[in-house]
Amino acid sequence: MMTNDDAASWYRPHNDEDAAHVEEVLSADPAVRVGVAFCTALGRREEYLEQLRMLVTPESAEAWGDFASAAALLSNIEDAAYGSIAERAYDDPDVAYLKILSGVTEGFQVLEGQPILAAAVVTLVLRDGVPVYGGGRGWLVHSLGVHSRPEETPHGAY
Repeated sequence: MMTNDDAASWYRPHNDEDAAHVEEVLSADPAVRVGVAFCTALGRREEYLEQLRMLVTPESAEAWGDFASAAALLSNIEDAAYGSIAERAYDDPDVAYLKILSGVTEGFQVLEGQPILAAAVVTLVLRDGVPVYGGGRGWLVHSLGVHSRPEETPHGAY
């Protein structure tokens, strides 16, 4: 595990002001909100099974099954935390990747272009005609684990 001393040039622990800013950022990016909500629901999948089904692409629904495998993957990530942004795929802004980090015991801010390795990635896709969004446009989860490339991710109307 990396210590603060190892990361001195690019890492800074969060203070209360930073935490408020992160909350602001999270609420500003709908892809992050959907990804975090999905992962949170996985932690209580029996209770939120119907909601989980509404948050995934129809093309991936069969692969998710009862979400037990996804819940197990997530529960095996020690001290899991989420990136504060969902990075858009190169040349495809309708695909986003939310990093799930491991070993995060305190909030921190990356100060420069330091790559942060993810324990897993939530791949999301922006779709039209999504029932959970009242038939409008919204983010759905397509995969969890290794990112799905844009050409492997369904596009178009729900």
